[in-house]
Amino acid sequence: NSIISSNYNGRDISCFGGSDGAILAQVMSGGTSPFQFSINGGNFFSNPYFQGLSSGQHIIAYRDTNGCETSDTLMLQDPPVLSGTVSVSSAISCNSICDGQLTFNVDPNLPGTPNWQYSLDGGAYQTSATFGGLCGDINYAITVQDFNGCTYTDSLDLTQPDSLDLYVSVVS
Repeated sequence: NSIISSNYNGRDISCFGGSDGAILAQVMSGGTSPFQFSINGGNFFSNPYFQGLSSGQHIIAYRDTNGCETSDTLMLQDPPVLSGTVSVSSAISCNSICDGQLTFNVDPNLPGTPNWQYSLDGGAYQTSATFGGLCGDINYAITVQDFNGCTYTDSLDLTQPDSLDLYVSVVS
């Protein structure tokens, strides 16, 4: 019986659309050794380990020294896609004051593999999804990274209020 030998925190593949799955073909009983193994109709090899696999159905064929063959089918599954959006959690109060806050919200339907960490404009990752002390009229990019190292980036232009224009007249 073959087993899925890749394990990315409970997932067969590390990131959605990835190709880092692995299967180990094992003969539990029967047949006459040495055995050869094939995946998806390919050539037979003595190495029972198949790696670099993407999600989907994989057929492992076994052949013993007498030419007797059998097969086993396994299904590798992608983890959920990782996605989300950046939103303004606190607007800038006054022109030229750097007190804005942005928050990255992971899409609950596209969570990747929790837990997450967040980076602002390529800086160091942190566990908080909120970044503060931000200045206005700048485009900020927040990258979320899931437990398997998969990333997704969204950006937002943080605006600021217009400056106060004063007109002073001297009255005598």
